[in-house]
Amino acid sequence: MAIAAALAGVLGTSTVAQAGSPGDPPHPALRAAPEILDSSGGLSTSLDQGLRRVAPNCYGGIEQTGDGELTVHVVDDPGCTPAATSAIARLTGSSSTAVKTVSATYSLRSLEAKRDTITKNRAALRSNGVSLRDWGVSISDNRLHVGLATVTPAATSRMGALVAGDSAPAARSNGLVAGNSGDPSIEVTQDASWVQTDRIVDSAPWYGGDRIVGPVGACTSGFSVFDNQHRTFNTTAGHCGYGTYLQGGHPYGRTINANYYDDGPTDAQIISTYPASAAGRIWTTQNGSNPVKGWINNQIGGNKVCANGSFSGEHCGGRINATDQCLYFDDAARTICHLDTVYSPGFQTVGGDSGGPVYNHAGVTADSGPDIYARGLVTGAYNGNKSLWVFTPMNIWTAQLGVTVLGG
Repeated sequence: MAIAAALAGVLGTSTVAQAGSPGDPPHPALRAAPEILDSSGGLSTSLDQGLRRVAPNCYGGIEQTGDGELTVHVVDDPGCTPAATSAIARLTGSSSTAVKTVSATYSLRSLEAKRDTITKNRAALRSNGVSLRDWGVSISDNRLHVGLATVTPAATSRMGALVAGDSAPAARSNGLVAGNSGDPSIEVTQDASWVQTDRIVDSAPWYGGDRIVGPVGACTSGFSVFDNQHRTFNTTAGHCGYGTYLQGGHPYGRTINANYYDDGPTDAQIISTYPASAAGRIWTTQNGSNPVKGWINNQIGGNKVCANGSFSGEHCGGRINATDQCLYFDDAARTICHLDTVYSPGFQTVGGDSGGPVYNHAGVTADSGPDIYARGLVTGAYNGNKSLWVFTPMNIWTAQLGVTVLGG
């Protein structure tokens, strides 16, 4: 969608106060937000954090299979296998969750370092003809995946030289061919573009999942949140534009704070809701809603997720494909990092779904049940595969905007 006019003058700022500010007087008749439990403290979180800490050069990442089994990738090195096995045994303790290990060639830390080098030098690569589409670590492939608009020997050579630095000059002059960066840990492909995707008539107290219309058209509201003064707000994607929002043709709210800029970490904003009564529920059908009971900060490949857009409705057939990715969105001409991609066979978010809630029913892997566990906000979709879409994980945008998910 065209957003340049709506965002004029805000590039380069991490937070934007517009049409109001968090200094507004507290809304009347607000109740204290109910206690909400963080369900991210599970085994996958403990393993990921623990192995990053005690075996950073041996840990290649973690994934989850459809039956809930966790797979830890361990660098195939004599010094790594016993250390990682011992650490996994300590971290899993008496857990009944199945955990297995598979061999990896590269540590997650080394792959993430190369990813960060590319991110920091994106402008220089672009000025030298390297048009990045997306880049991030693929845990399952144990590679850094880099998608380019056009793969040429010159483009891959420049990128390989950047990542190699002065320590490996051979990588810059070894007869590179298209798709070969000179570094076997990097997979270069030609990728299509990413685009940002944009219940009908609601009333206070506002739920998440509403169709809202703002400065750049229709979007979807996300989760209700509250700040440290217990003022409630709702959320949507930052690219939906800053200003006044309507719901069902009636006043809904206005942008209070946002985090959305080129090379930024999120695509999110918070919206004041007048009357002051956001609720900790989301619409899951046109006429039915479910309460939010927790959130999931740790996203790993293989996790089931549900998407909920006011145009597409609820869809729970997706699994996280890759985490912590940097994606360049053609329609906005900007890059957003720390995004998670989802593969949902036969389903893709559409225009108007942007900002909608991403979650699980009743837990990390389940896709049924009455309770909602929040994961993030819908961001966009991939032009090259009509079963691939992307979301902004909630631990990133709640930290950037200083809010907490409201429970119901």
